[in-house]
Amino acid sequence: MEGWGLAFLGIIALCGLVQAVAIVVLGVAGFRLARQVQEIDRRIERDLLPTLENVSRLTKNLAEISDRAKTQATRVDAVVGDVLARVEDLSSMVSSVVRGQAGWLGDVAAIFRGVRRGLDVYHRLRGLEKGDRGGVRRYSSSEDDHLFI
Repeated sequence: MEGWGLAFLGIIALCGLVQAVAIVVLGVAGFRLARQVQEIDRRIERDLLPTLENVSRLTKNLAEISDRAKTQATRVDAVVGDVLARVEDLSSMVSSVVRGQAGWLGDVAAIFRGVRRGLDVYHRLRGLEKGDRGGVRRYSSSEDDHLFI
């Protein structure tokens, strides 16, 4: 039995040695993996972090521009509303003035038409005084002669 015990003891030692080699191989692979992860981390810090900082700065700038644009749009809206209100006031004022002036201008035009008509009548009467007065006037005969009084 001593042979069997020694054989089992050898097998146990061999398994322990295999386990130790496996642990050493896993340790070496772990160190290699750790170095690769560190290299990737350095690349990320070197290449991506400045880009991410630029993106962060860009988003902050865009947010600020958006806020300013919103403020400016509000101001423009207020100014346009004020201008439209003033234009409406001016329009109503001009309309009332034009209506008032149109009545006055209509009166003046009527006076001028009356004066012109008076001058026309005066010229006709003056023509009668020069030589046509007292003469016989003959009218051409037409169908309406019987209506003339």
